[in-house]
Amino acid sequence: MNQKLFALTVAAGLLVVGCGDDADTLVADAGSRDLGQDMASAADLGDSSLDLGASPDLGTSGDSGPAADAGPLPVSWTQFCAVDGPARATTCGDAPDSVADCRAEAACLAQVTRPEVFAAIPACLSARACTSPDDPCFSAAGVGLTPTALASAFRTDCLAKRSACPPDEVFTDDYCFSDIATDEVIMNLDLCLDGTCAAASDCFDAVIEARAPGCF
Repeated sequence: MNQKLFALTVAAGLLVVGCGDDADTLVADAGSRDLGQDMASAADLGDSSLDLGASPDLGTSGDSGPAADAGPLPVSWTQFCAVDGPARATTCGDAPDSVADCRAEAACLAQVTRPEVFAAIPACLSARACTSPDDPCFSAAGVGLTPTALASAFRTDCLAKRSACPPDEVFTDDYCFSDIATDEVIMNLDLCLDGTCAAASDCFDAVIEARAPGCF
């Protein structure tokens, strides 16, 4: 697993999860935009202070990162971080991440990812060839699952919004393909589509930060 499991990218706008030699796009949940006027106004992102509700206290103690107190990881992740990940890295001639770093990155990812997808990611990462990118492992289809209805709707709305943006305000389409995120995350990402094109990337980033504070 790469040291930058969470790197906000999208060319500076998408939540990218890098669990290997590449940085991979994390999909965020889609949701209906009719969630009330108070949340819709957050999409304007005047000061990037989105009120998305209470976020879990992920903690900052020790060397395991800001999500160290997020709770126990599934067996698939503990096995990957301690055994399968390092073994694959050695086989492929890469330097393995420390177990602590891997677990901390996984704990961050768990805050925004559908549980069934999250649990299936390690097997995909372990099974890929040394020359294969890890992007497919961070998509629902890549781990043998189906995007939720909200994720599919968000993708359509997000791409439509992007295509209508002025040339100098077009945001990256990475977030539009966030189909592994929870429906809660997707609903909040969807609210960003009510704002301006110029504010979309910052709004998307703020949604993820609110759900997984300190993970970037």
